[in-house]
Amino acid sequence: MERRVKDTLHFEINVTDSCNLKCKYCSELIRNRENLYISAEAVEAYLKYMTQKAVEYNKLDINYFGGEPMLNMPVIEYVTDVMSKFDNVDFNIITNGTLIESNTAFFDKYRDRFNIQISYDGNPNHDAKRNNSSEIVKRNIICAKEHKYNINVHSVICPEDFKHFYEAYLDISTLDVNDSVGFVVEFA
Repeated sequence: MERRVKDTLHFEINVTDSCNLKCKYCSELIRNRENLYISAEAVEAYLKYMTQKAVEYNKLDINYFGGEPMLNMPVIEYVTDVMSKFDNVDFNIITNGTLIESNTAFFDKYRDRFNIQISYDGNPNHDAKRNNSSEIVKRNIICAKEHKYNINVHSVICPEDFKHFYEAYLDISTLDVNDSVGFVVEFA
């Protein structure tokens, strides 16, 4: 009897709740940020389960998030190294965009299997909500583009920032990633 392979399974792994920005409107702030990192036991449990499922599904998507997930690169590197042995596994990371430059060796290695979602709201909104980090995030977006990484830019527009939407959009458009920009309207 032939076994039917299932289509796609998505995993989301919160590797840390620690963050280097602590943005004013962060939805993750509802938890107490205690600079927690995923335990070695949890990582091993995830890996055991994901390796079993990799043969049952046509595709696995592994999404790293956190606080700022790149503050726990050893776990991201370990899980990615193990799971990249399966051809049907792709990886995603949701980042505030401040640490890409310092991790180019890793992203170069997995360029064709990784999607990087970078949070950048465009100015003046970005600096007002994200602790004046726009220049470093822009520099990291440009770095990602130069390395030909698969990136998309995710922008959060709070109601009080609508008055600056067009200005923020123009700022984002200077980065020339218009084919991969998404705006999220927050109502908090």
